[in-house]
Amino acid sequence: MTNPEIKKGKGLMLFCVFMLANTLLLSAQTVTKQYVDTIVHRLSDQLEAHYPFPEISARYKQKLLARLQEGAYHNLLEEQLAKQLTTDLNAVHKDRHLNIIRDSLAYRAAITPASASPDKQPTEEPAYEGNYGFDKVEIDHFLSTAYISVPGPWHAVPEAFAAATAAMNLATGSKHIIIDIRRNGGGSGAMGRYLASYFYATGNEQYYLYGFHKDKSQDEQEWTLPFVPGKTAPDAKLYILTGRNTGSAAEGFAFAMQRLKRGVVIGDTTAGAGIAGSYVPLQCNLMLFLPVKMIVAPHTTKGWEGDGVIPDTATGKQDAWLRTRKIIIQDLLKNEKDEQRKEMLTWRLEDFLIGDTKPIDWARYNRLPFQYSEKISIRKKDGLLWYGIAEKNKTTNYYQMQEIKPDVLVIKDLLPEWGANAARLYINRDTRGNIVGITRKTYLRQEDNKIVTGSSLSRSAKQP
Repeated sequence: MTNPEIKKGKGLMLFCVFMLANTLLLSAQTVTKQYVDTIVHRLSDQLEAHYPFPEISARYKQKLLARLQEGAYHNLLEEQLAKQLTTDLNAVHKDRHLNIIRDSLAYRAAITPASASPDKQPTEEPAYEGNYGFDKVEIDHFLSTAYISVPGPWHAVPEAFAAATAAMNLATGSKHIIIDIRRNGGGSGAMGRYLASYFYATGNEQYYLYGFHKDKSQDEQEWTLPFVPGKTAPDAKLYILTGRNTGSAAEGFAFAMQRLKRGVVIGDTTAGAGIAGSYVPLQCNLMLFLPVKMIVAPHTTKGWEGDGVIPDTATGKQDAWLRTRKIIIQDLLKNEKDEQRKEMLTWRLEDFLIGDTKPIDWARYNRLPFQYSEKISIRKKDGLLWYGIAEKNKTTNYYQMQEIKPDVLVIKDLLPEWGANAARLYINRDTRGNIVGITRKTYLRQEDNKIVTGSSLSRSAKQP
């Protein structure tokens, strides 16, 4: 048997060891007063020396030193100190870029001197699972539309530019190009300029953005490139999808192309992070992201900092990608002369109405339920309309119908192999408005991209 006193003693000993370990851990992470003074003064000096707006950096410094004197930063863990400093800075002026974080690995890397050995090569940026920010490219040949999903982040490394080149070389054969940066938090502004260059002819560089520093000798003019690999798309219509999570360099791309009147921005207002910068080590594993360059439109002092990029077409809760496709189809319909293409474009445009479920107008469709042939019937059940097809084993499969527009109903999930909502029912009426028959049509979008009209069935046949 186990002696209960010994068992109790062991439990007490383990508890004491656990408490001692936690005490040592907390002590190791608590920032001493000496280091707090160093961190606050170094942070204040960095802001005063490099933050692009002197009047704001002066207010930042005043706030930090006042809070230091109050003792607000003493007896805090490293993580707590980082958060408190960021909170106090945001109370003075909310800059979405300016923040302090605790990152021991990044801190050690930042303070470790580079090797002087000639055969020592710099560590390459790791291969990113997200294909360097480029997610997918989808081509719709019928609409001549390319959709490029770029959730980011953007990197200025050869592999990233190769991914961008591959995406653009697939897209530049289309008349409409959609670049989706709704989830792109930013990264390197060089990638935005690289993508923008594909929308101008070779040699036709554009003054893209302007970046100014506190030290005006470091100011930069940012231009698109005179040459990019592959085919360019100077005549393609560009649509840029934005959202609340679009930030920094991704915002810069939307902002610049909008100001150049080269792209239409669709979606939601962006984050409003318009000051570029880099990480600076402080002390005790704390890293400062220091904004140093305010980015604005050429020949102006106007950027997107604080305000974000305001879309040309705000979609609210509506999906910006679907809204853009709708705009493209409407644009194509305006000038289309071919009747078959008109019918297909109209069909696709009407697809956007399918999600708007509304009660069935029984005054209009009360006489639609009927046995139209041995195999085809329409019935009313639970306040809905159902399209029935009798099988050889004498069972009948029913598919729900929904009105798209008067006398045109979608037969949901009837032919999924041809695509979603590929089958529709058109109601035929006489001059007095009576239902005299039905016609089913199928859109073979996935194969021949054409609409096939099935046989029409008369309602005048004798009802069983």
